[in-house]
Amino acid sequence: MLTHGDPEQHGEELAEELEAAREYEVSGRSASALRLWAEAVAVRRLLVGTRGHGPDRLHLAAALTGYSGPLIRQGRRGEVLPHLREALAVAEEARQDTEPGEYAFVVARCHFNLADILPWTGAFDEALREVDAAETCLAPLATLDPDLYEREMRDCDAKRRAIVDASANGLPPRPGRRRWWRRG
Repeated sequence: MLTHGDPEQHGEELAEELEAAREYEVSGRSASALRLWAEAVAVRRLLVGTRGHGPDRLHLAAALTGYSGPLIRQGRRGEVLPHLREALAVAEEARQDTEPGEYAFVVARCHFNLADILPWTGAFDEALREVDAAETCLAPLATLDPDLYEREMRDCDAKRRAIVDASANGLPPRPGRRRWWRRG
């Protein structure tokens, strides 16, 4: 397990583990993916604890978000919300020592992911506020590079419409495929 010893020495191994987790998710092996994401969260927590840098916090937020994917696919939506709320809180702590564009994108992704899961708890109004927050974070980035952020802005519009529709007509039988925004 990568949490033993010095976590700073395991960067490449962690990257390999995360790639394996993504492959497991794609192939439907969510139990294996969940185990690898849990380990990624543990290592990222150690790095935040030892170094506390903004980029480490953004990586922890991404790991917490990644961990929620297999939970959702296993039908464990009730366990997801605390992880997504923590991801947002951790990402927001990175503001002072992180590149502004990267910070804005990760925080927007955290808000979007909350907006994605909140309707399943009945919190439609809160979900709409989270979509608004995601758009607010993305707006300056989309102004600077509209082509790069066009998809995310469209996703926010679609998410808002889906939330309004679900609020009026009820939720679909099960959640659709989540869209994970990834850059880099």
